[in-house]
Amino acid sequence: MAIRAFSCMLLLAVLAGCADGENSMTNGESSQALPLSFANLERTGRPNDALAAPEGFSAAHADIVSPTYRVSAEVLFETAREVLAAEPRTRILAVFRDERQLALEQRSSLFGFRDSIWVQAVERTDGSSLLIYSRSNVGYWDLGVNRNRVETWLAAIGKAVEAKES
Repeated sequence: MAIRAFSCMLLLAVLAGCADGENSMTNGESSQALPLSFANLERTGRPNDALAAPEGFSAAHADIVSPTYRVSAEVLFETAREVLAAEPRTRILAVFRDERQLALEQRSSLFGFRDSIWVQAVERTDGSSLLIYSRSNVGYWDLGVNRNRVETWLAAIGKAVEAKES
């Protein structure tokens, strides 16, 4: 049993190293760090991604309905940028000001697997909202990591927006 567990850990460590290939987003100038079209988003079809969006905003099914914030999309974008820059093992790869969108990566704490994340602030008639798409770059199933990340980030950004409103 111990040999089997060791073999599984070794395999995961090797796969983590494979995540550093040329298809991974590695820096802000990578060709992979492009703005994401949420309106035309096609999900992976695997249980290793998560999407948060306002109701009816994306053609893809959203796992989480994003709340509406009572601030402009520009204020929401800057708040999200500040909050996410402080997240552990997270790096902002690119900032697309015209789209109010960020391309990010976050590495897993144990094996360093890279996940790709896009966050965009959008204007709504009654304020603004966030679109967040988070996906694993390696593997089929993520044990709910991406969904948990999206929910956690929405909560953290919401608290930061509330603090700015006070």
